Amino acid sequence: MSSAREAGFDDVSDRMVTEWGRLGLLDIGERVGRKDGRRGAFYTWPDNQYHLFVTLLGKRGDVRHTKALVVIPVGIWLYWGDEWVPLRQVRRALLTSVELYGPPASWERAEANAREVVASLRRDGAPGEEVARLHRTLALGLHNGKLDPRNLRPLVAQVLRSDGRIGGWGPFGWDVNQVVDMLRATTLGVKRIATATDEDLIDARDRLRTAILDYSVSWRRLQELPGYGSTFERPTIDMVIERSCRDLATQLGMQALAEEEGRALPRVVVDDWRYPPLPLLPLRATLDHP
Repeated sequence: MSSAREAGFDDVSDRMVTEWGRLGLLDIGERVGRKDGRRGAFYTWPDNQYHLFVTLLGKRGDVRHTKALVVIPVGIWLYWGDEWVPLRQVRRALLTSVELYGPPASWERAEANAREVVASLRRDGAPGEEVARLHRTLALGLHNGKLDPRNLRPLVAQVLRSDGRIGGWGPFGWDVNQVVDMLRATTLGVKRIATATDEDLIDARDRLRTAILDYSVSWRRLQELPGYGSTFERPTIDMVIERSCRDLATQLGMQALAEEEGRALPRVVVDDWRYPPLPLLPLRATLDHP
């Protein structure tokens, strides 16, 4: 803590470090014997955790709630690996993120989230009654933490077909089943966080890394798509970190969907991750000590 104070953060306390360890913002320190002969526990952390601590302290003013900072340790683990943030810490951070991305505690929030989703799916000419039905079904499912595909598929299909055009939704031409799976994936993934094995989490990271690599290569082409180009953000390390918890939950949800359907996801191996594509550089925008 003295090092953090020397860095200009005077409000650091034992209580803060303990609480941040509980949330997964920091790892739990290693208990060692005191050299000064005094009683009480004494804990140490590796240098990487100090750098993480200073980064978190500097970012507190950018968020409304301290828990929102969990994207930083999770994003660092996703991008730089276990030597920076251990998996045991990532687990605690992801559990904290459930409070941010899990089932909305209030009906108002669930309804607002559902309205945003329906707006992204709605095509010109969609009857208000069909849109309202999909909106309410989504809001109820988000509020309860359960989206039933049997209820969603016919409603999504009606909204997507409402203008009489034939074809998939969005820039990738998703069919109804793909749209419903994506709607369900994050909800299922949030539930899976508490029971995910180490292998599940590492597999989710590998799949997300592959998606990041693919996106970084194709984003310029995607920006040229009529009607959708503006939705594709330039890939940066800030983007990777800000979306890390939600995107890992989505990958865990894809695992859950595959198990639900009795199929296995193909194995993904990322051999070239230490050589990320140029659009993701420089890496110092969010973290000062990569």
